[in-house]
Amino acid sequence: MAAVNSAMAPRRITAFIAYFVPSSTSPRNSTRNARVALGSSAPPTIARTYSPRFLVVPCSTSPRELAQYAGRLLRAERRERGTRNGSRALTCFYQAVFALRWFRENRDIAALARDHGISRATGYRYLDEVITALATQAPDWHEALQQAHNDDATQVILDGKLFGSDRLGEQTISVKGRLIDAWYSGKAHEPGGNIQALCAPDGFPLWVADVEPGSTHDLTAARAHVLAALYWAASQLNLPTLADGGYDGAGIGVFTPVKQPSDGRAAGSPESR
Repeated sequence: MAAVNSAMAPRRITAFIAYFVPSSTSPRNSTRNARVALGSSAPPTIARTYSPRFLVVPCSTSPRELAQYAGRLLRAERRERGTRNGSRALTCFYQAVFALRWFRENRDIAALARDHGISRATGYRYLDEVITALATQAPDWHEALQQAHNDDATQVILDGKLFGSDRLGEQTISVKGRLIDAWYSGKAHEPGGNIQALCAPDGFPLWVADVEPGSTHDLTAARAHVLAALYWAASQLNLPTLADGGYDGAGIGVFTPVKQPSDGRAAGSPESR
């Protein structure tokens, strides 16, 4: 992917987009599992994305400016691939508009494709191209933690979220030795993917990990993707991590709530020791 000057990116407001694509689903089903929300003001950085397609996109209050930004990314990608001018059904700008309409309006892709005069298959392909172009602008966890340190963050927040999906057929062996659906979460009672995320103290997302099957415990997923980075941040950047009780025992630099003793005595008091 050709580099894009960060000065091209509007800086006022960010849009927060999660696009969950487990490897065993088709593109058509995966697009139905997207989630869209709005974030607060922040510099033009984009959170790490892998198979979850989870990213933070810089934009302004003007939808046109956001479409222009995404269009410039697409233009750089087409130039690198040697795409001839006029050989695509939509220009870079209108391809970006097509994808952003899907994110903002949660419209059926087939209906959007008809609006833009393209086929349904082309619509799915164009949407994936836009998301991939945005995702390539993402920093890695080292850059995200270093940026948090440079912004004088006192800590980062580690948390996991289950993103719902269609039912998947992949199976695995549970800790009890039984055959279970890998992507079914017993805690949430629905299929989905476990995604670990690092956030700034105000909750703004900084980085996300690869998606894990919904049956994966938060601590197990964190060990696989992010705990080593948090140990580095704690020792080299003096940047601790706050997490909920599900991460108890995560290790150095990861702080979890102190559990109240079952006898009702205050935690830390001489009587409870």
